[in-house]
Amino acid sequence: MPRPKNHYRGGKFAGILKDTAPMLHTVRPDIDNLLKFIMDALNIEGVFYGDDSIICQIYAEKIYDENPRTEITLERSYHDRQDEDCSGRAEIAGLL
Repeated sequence: MPRPKNHYRGGKFAGILKDTAPMLHTVRPDIDNLLKFIMDALNIEGVFYGDDSIICQIYAEKIYDENPRTEITLERSYHDRQDEDCSGRAEIAGLL
């Protein structure tokens, strides 16, 4: 997420982060809403996966960064055991 201007010092130190500037983005938008948007976008016409019920693991974090972006990794997992609950996994790793 892009940093707000109040995270930076002013005057001759403009452009330098304040010591108190947080790393984690703890304000809106909510991470679950961002994830829903991404999952729905990836599932348009079944391009990446046919049904989001196959997703067994998600890792996501909202952080401030000088280069705001979303990073997504999709990975199919094959299990040796037939009784596993999840036969496939789409991992969405996000810097949202």
